[in-house]
Amino acid sequence: MNLMNIDHLKSFFMVAKIGNFTKAARALFLTQPAVSQHIQALEHFYDTVLFDRTGKKIMLTRQGEILFEQTEELLAKFQEVETIFMGMNNMSRGRLDIASSAVISAYMLPKIIGKYHGTYPDIELNLRGGNTHKTTIMVLEGQVDFGFATGPPSRYPEVEAVGVHHEEMIAVVAGDSPLAKKNLISISDLKRIPFITREHGTQTRQFVSTWFSEYKTDKSDLKFIELENVESAKRIAEEGFGITVIPESAVKRELASGRLARVNLKGFRGDATFYLLYHKARKLSVVAKAFLSMLSEAFDCEDTLTSKLNIPAR
Repeated sequence: MNLMNIDHLKSFFMVAKIGNFTKAARALFLTQPAVSQHIQALEHFYDTVLFDRTGKKIMLTRQGEILFEQTEELLAKFQEVETIFMGMNNMSRGRLDIASSAVISAYMLPKIIGKYHGTYPDIELNLRGGNTHKTTIMVLEGQVDFGFATGPPSRYPEVEAVGVHHEEMIAVVAGDSPLAKKNLISISDLKRIPFITREHGTQTRQFVSTWFSEYKTDKSDLKFIELENVESAKRIAEEGFGITVIPESAVKRELASGRLARVNLKGFRGDATFYLLYHKARKLSVVAKAFLSMLSEAFDCEDTLTSKLNIPAR
């Protein structure tokens, strides 16, 4: 090999990151022998050994660690250049990767995604799920173009958060629950029914925790069900097995049908803010800006995104 081959470096990087030749080949849509040949070509080119294959687990040698560090930066730059030029081709081809928390991906983005796909059918769009922390990490590491979360990141100054939508957090129970008939629900009322909460790291969990702390109550008398899935929380509440706090947009249909009923928790107030997360150091592609332009119209946040990211109004 007279020249360094970018495909060989991609194979090396993926094997080093995953630690398995077969899984790396699958991720790259290549055969395992092809990936092995790429690694062998690199080792021949550099006249060195990049992986220690003596044990059960594939490990990088010191030379491999050095190449991995340099390759990570090189591939990131290569991807940036590739994305820019693909996006400049009149939106005739390209790829958009988005990360989003459950509420936004399930109840707010589908309509925008459908409109985007209808307008730009040749753009590949991938939506990945995760809570605020996971979404932030994906944005931070460049795994996605941008993300949507129900809370701004606090530990990573490289990631910028822009509020794009606000709505009320409400408490709901089954439509035929005795609690649905009460004008006001207190802490003592919750001893009759489990409180369904989201996992740590979500904005919903934060609101609920704040509400409990303000009452300084002994929660040992209460029963809790912790869930990661919004749909599961709704279904359990519908069946009459709990009360939950959830963004209003997530239960519009259930409230309209009577399967769920809104109730008032004494002293509870919460407005959910949904954020667009992006990496300050990365330039958004034309493909990404086209999506955010549609989103700004749907969420009525054109002024915010125009000033922050130079997103053109539609």
